[in-house]
Amino acid sequence: MPRDASATGEKTLRDLVPEYARLALDAVVLNPETGDPGVRESSLGGPLLWPADEPWPHCAQEDHWTFGSDWRNRTEIVPGRVPMVPVLQLYARDVPGLVLPTDTTR
Repeated sequence: MPRDASATGEKTLRDLVPEYARLALDAVVLNPETGDPGVRESSLGGPLLWPADEPWPHCAQEDHWTFGSDWRNRTEIVPGRVPMVPVLQLYARDVPGLVLPTDTTR
C-alpha cells in the first residue's frame, strides 16, 4: 500500500484532482533487477516457460504484414501470421495482493 502522502506534506493525485478519486485503483510497482532468471522465475525479457504442445501465439489479422521467416530480410514483405513477442512473465507469487480466479494455479 502507498504511504500516506499527507503525513509528509506531499500532494497526491487525489488531492490535486478529487473528481478522479473514485476511479483510483491499487497498483503494484515492479522493480526489476539485473540477473540470470530461469524459466520458473518472473522476468522481463528472460526465458519463458511455454508448453511444448501449445502453439505460439500470433496475430492473424488480415492487414498485418511480416518480413517472412527471416527477420533480417527487409525486402520480402508477405501477408501472414505475425508471431507475438513475449516481454514479461510474472508468477503470481511475485505480485503481492494479486487475486486470481479459483480455477487457476499459482
